[in-house]
Amino acid sequence: MQLWAKIVYDYACAYNFSKQKEKKSILGSMTPLYYIRAASFVKEAEYFDDEIADAVMEGNAGVFERMKGYLIKRWDYYKEK
Repeated sequence: MQLWAKIVYDYACAYNFSKQKEKKSILGSMTPLYYIRAASFVKEAEYFDDEIADAVMEGNAGVFERMKGYLIKRWDYYKEK
């Protein structure tokens, strides 16, 4: 999940600091990755009950929260470019 958080954060920075004409391309390249991640979660959660699925999603959200420092560093890097 840490790798996924880094990917999402890197895409968010690239999108935010890109020129308008590049934004569509950035989103387009992210879409297949999102679909793969979503399909992976669906397969993983196929036999989860609601309580377990919620716990997994909360855990995933926690990873994004813990990776906030990575986002800040990347954001600052893009801002300085």
